[in-house]
Amino acid sequence: MMKKFKFRLDPIVRFRRYRERIALIDLAATKRKLIETTNKIQQIEQDRKTTAIEVDQRQAEGMAVRDFCTYAAYMERLYREEESGNEYLAEIEKTIKEKQKVAEVERTRKKTLVRLKEIEYAEYSKKLELSEQKAADELLGLRRRPEKFVIV
Repeated sequence: MMKKFKFRLDPIVRFRRYRERIALIDLAATKRKLIETTNKIQQIEQDRKTTAIEVDQRQAEGMAVRDFCTYAAYMERLYREEESGNEYLAEIEKTIKEKQKVAEVERTRKKTLVRLKEIEYAEYSKKLELSEQKAADELLGLRRRPEKFVIV
């Protein structure tokens, strides 16, 4: 009887799974930032459009210069926020690409060890099967072999 299969690198496999899971969680958090930033930029664009329409309507009615300066400053601030948001968005996209590479590396490292474990288990199963077959053959050999007693 052979001993139970034990893969000596199991702790490392668990650690690789942990690292892969952490990398995927980190990637998901970065993607969430991307979505939040995109939504914020879209809201800023909508605010700018709404303000531009409001300024046009107020100008048609006649607007004081002081009010126009206030609107102009507000629209300028929205424009700067949109630009900085777009720059931040570009940084996040770069970060996502880097984190995807890290996650892929971790996944590859884990899969390599898992594949090694599968190969070792297949070898173990083959040896176990051969030893069981050998034991069965020996048992059959003992049963079939008639014993002859020779009296001399």
